[in-house]
Amino acid sequence: MVSMSFIRENTRSKLEKASYPYLLHLPDFISPTVLTWGNLLFSIIAGVAFAFQYFTLALILLTSAFLCDSLDGMVARVRNKSSVSGYYLDSGVDRLGEAVWLYGLFVSGVFPQNAVFLLAVSAFLINYFRVQQARVFRVHDPGLMEKGERNIYFGFLTLGLSVSINIQALTLSLWFVCILSIATTLQLFRRGVILTRNSGTDVTQIIDTQDLLEESPDRILGGT
Repeated sequence: MVSMSFIRENTRSKLEKASYPYLLHLPDFISPTVLTWGNLLFSIIAGVAFAFQYFTLALILLTSAFLCDSLDGMVARVRNKSSVSGYYLDSGVDRLGEAVWLYGLFVSGVFPQNAVFLLAVSAFLINYFRVQQARVFRVHDPGLMEKGERNIYFGFLTLGLSVSINIQALTLSLWFVCILSIATTLQLFRRGVILTRNSGTDVTQIIDTQDLLEESPDRILGGT
């Protein structure tokens, strides 16, 4: 049976290979750091747009944030500039940006606040379980849905449900992504319980955080 992780990694590898010639010709000022901060800027403005109910603009900005988030790591690898500090910054920006646009949804007052709250909590737990399982058990599979996929599903499902963005389409998309996020949280929690039961009591198997980041930073910090 083909796992979701295999499909994700295979798709990502093919996209990166196809994009390689174009990424080589990007202007020097479009650096991984610039793209990372661009992700945060677009996410913040998207949150403001959601809060003031400019939904079409918010989705365009959210898509721009996702593109920046996807490209920063690819550009870093193409230019041989990958670093632990870069992955750390990217991860922090991801968490902050997601918190801001979700808060925009929350304060807009037109969406089910339960769905927004559950999505925010599950996104936090997914990141926590993923990092801890990699650190303790060296399991790098992020589960059913990653952070970037949450944005893709939310944005494109909304566009597919309605030619002109409306509250109903956004609400259905929000609940769909919320349910997938909760399912991913439960999947990772269950896996953690199984791994804990099957593990011994030797704490020396726990990887130091610095060693973990140096071993595979893109799989630990990226994509959540």
